[in-house]
Amino acid sequence: MSDDDFLTQVNMAETDAISHSSTYMPLNRRMLSDYLGCPNGYEVEGQSQVVSTEVSDVVGSDMPSLVRFFLGGREIMKFKPNSENERDVTEANEKTKYVHHIIRNQKNSFKIFHDFLKSVEIQTAGILHYPWKEQKTTQVRDYRGLDESEMIDIVRDIEIEAAKQKFEVEITEKKENPDDTFDLKLKITRTKKGVVIENIDIEQLLISRNAKSKDDADLFGHSFMARRGDLLAQDFDKDKLKAIPVSASQVDESMRQIRFGTGGQT
Repeated sequence: MSDDDFLTQVNMAETDAISHSSTYMPLNRRMLSDYLGCPNGYEVEGQSQVVSTEVSDVVGSDMPSLVRFFLGGREIMKFKPNSENERDVTEANEKTKYVHHIIRNQKNSFKIFHDFLKSVEIQTAGILHYPWKEQKTTQVRDYRGLDESEMIDIVRDIEIEAAKQKFEVEITEKKENPDDTFDLKLKITRTKKGVVIENIDIEQLLISRNAKSKDDADLFGHSFMARRGDLLAQDFDKDKLKAIPVSASQVDESMRQIRFGTGGQT
């Protein structure tokens, strides 16, 4: 299959998934509105505008027990060995500890899983995305008026630090001044690698029509908007990115309007 044929198939599957979302998104909009206590839409002027909070009350009462059960001190999941062989048992135990470490040490891990459990209560599905990400951060160190020995010491020390902590250092400016001092500018780039767990809103879900689960779906994923700067940071080709026109989101914006609109509970 050529690249063009593959892209055609992906685009067709994406179009089908977006069209399919119209079959389940009305229910999700209704459930979110009920939870937030939004107006029902058939209120009569001059009569009571009271909206029942039963849905939010039930969800609120369920959350403490759900959080205790899923986010308590015990293991989140456990790998079972294929046999009683010591090597298999050790491998299973190490995998259990590793996965537990990854999940527990996520930034804002409690909030991530609290929000996931809450979305399971409110919507037809809760979705977690756990990609492997490489995130780069850049720091600039600017030195002015150094004598030659100070400059040599700074460069040596930063190179030793870079070797120990595994980051990249680049001298972007080195200038000798008329008074025999030096100006030095360094760019330090650190790369953080690892699994990042993210909540995905239900309106971002893309799943093929007639799929019984994500495993038998022709397409399963989520739609999101990306900024050019973020794509450049991921080493996408700059010239190709410039050629891509700005596009509007195909995500169901009505859910966002309900979620962040006025009139409902917070």
